[in-house]
Amino acid sequence: NCQYITTGNITFNYTLLSHSAWDGTTFTAPVAGKYKFTVNGHKQSTASSSAIELTILKGGSAVLAFYSLGAVSDRPRVHGEVIVDLAVNDTITFSLTIGGSGVSCSGLFLG
Repeated sequence: NCQYITTGNITFNYTLLSHSAWDGTTFTAPVAGKYKFTVNGHKQSTASSSAIELTILKGGSAVLAFYSLGAVSDRPRVHGEVIVDLAVNDTITFSLTIGGSGVSCSGLFLG
């Protein structure tokens, strides 16, 4: 998934899954285990000094937030990854909580 958003949950416009674990904004764990999730973002414009904050949420609660200060004429980038234990039907969402950013996200079942 890669898109530009201003704030809110990231809607997935492309997935590489053969089942329905992604519904557009939320990943629902089909099996229990460890999962690795990554999120990447970059400020699209140098006209604003806004910061960027991306958050990975489990069941609606922040697992980890990734933050970058903003400055005019800069296009900061943010990258973060986390490994979490999920039970069957636990959910993961990705959110842009501050700023406007181009965003990409991914998830991987580790076992």
